[in-house]
Amino acid sequence: MLDNTLSFRLATPDDVEPVHQLYCDVCRWLHHERGITDQWEGEPAKEEIQDLAGSGELYLALQRDEVAGVFKLNEKDHHWDDDGAALYVHAFAVNRKFKGHGIGQAMLDWAGDEARRRGKQYVRLDCMNENTRLKQVYLDAGLALCPQNPQYTWSALFERKLT
Repeated sequence: MLDNTLSFRLATPDDVEPVHQLYCDVCRWLHHERGITDQWEGEPAKEEIQDLAGSGELYLALQRDEVAGVFKLNEKDHHWDDDGAALYVHAFAVNRKFKGHGIGQAMLDWAGDEARRRGKQYVRLDCMNENTRLKQVYLDAGLALCPQNPQYTWSALFERKLT
């Protein structure tokens, strides 16, 4: 279970190694344990993580100074007809060590809070349509399944209206 030490902050260049390791671990788990090979086709190059860490868009969820989760927040997303009303979550991953500890839900809640701070009405995200388990996680987290973009039928779209 989570304790009250969960915190959030922007990633920095010093975070490249633990973030890279987290993404590699999640990729291996998706591919080898879950059989999902289309999402994150392979382990990311360290240079990709360096670019993400320098983008000003990559956030860390920290549990006692350990990276428990990571996600990117964007103002636009090509999967959606952009109406300026949403903040988009990408590259969402939870450290397997913290599986079942509510980290993912806390990350989505924090992203919703950040969207509100930016004057947005929705937080939105997508995942591989074949990933039924993750789609259920998002539904259980209070996101609604939206109609697919016909250009991206491999992608399931979700949003949460912010109150």
